[in-house]
Amino acid sequence: MIRWTTPFCAELVALGYRVVRFHNRDAGDSTHLDSHPAVDFGALAAALQAGQRPEAPYTLYDMAADAVGLMDALGIGRAHIVGRSMGGMIAQIMASEHKDRVLSRALRSCRARAIQHSRRLRRMRWR
Repeated sequence: MIRWTTPFCAELVALGYRVVRFHNRDAGDSTHLDSHPAVDFGALAAALQAGQRPEAPYTLYDMAADAVGLMDALGIGRAHIVGRSMGGMIAQIMASEHKDRVLSRALRSCRARAIQHSRRLRRMRWR
C-alpha cells in the first residue's frame, strides 16, 4: 500500500490509526538481492506441476516475518493489516503464523489459493 496517497493516510491518522507503508523485499526502495538470478517462471511452473517445492532465496513466509519484524522495530504489538495482491497473501500468512499480532485483515486483489495448482499446493508442505 505504498501507493496510498499522503492525504488518504492523513485521514486514517485523523481517525486514530497509525499508518505504516513499506516496500517488500526486492521491490521499490527496499533491499534487492542482486546476487540471485531473476526468477525463471517456466521452471517455477514446471516444479509446481511436478509436485516439487521450487528453490527460492526467500518465501512469502519470510516476507511475513519481515513485516512482523518491522512491527517489532516500531514497537507495534498488534495491528490491522491491509494487503493488496502479493501483500494480501503475506497478510494471510501473518494471520495464520502470527495470530497474536493481527487484529484484522483487509485483502484486495488477491486469492486465498492459486487456481491452476490449488490441489497440488494444498497437498504440499511449504514449511
